[in-house]
Amino acid sequence: MDVIDFIITFAPDTNINLNKTKMKKLFTLLFVAVAMSIVACGPSAEEKTKMEAEAKAKMDSLFNAASQSMTTALDSAAPVAPAEPVAPAAPAEEAHH
Repeated sequence: MDVIDFIITFAPDTNINLNKTKMKKLFTLLFVAVAMSIVACGPSAEEKTKMEAEAKAKMDSLFNAASQSMTTALDSAAPVAPAEPVAPAAPAEEAHH
């Protein structure tokens, strides 16, 4: 057995590039499948609308409570009596003419 026969007999598989192509396709397919499943797990349009309505209701409730609190605080404050107008001061006479 000479060297060439030895290399041909024990050479590794020559379809390495073919195997790499198959693996690339497989990993691409798996990646796309995983990406699609992650996107599909999000809330539906109906759920989004419901969540937005709940958030709006909570914000309205907080705003109304704050507004009522401010109104109550302003109503309970003692009214301030208007100050009497001060007469303008008379012009000062000049000491030296």
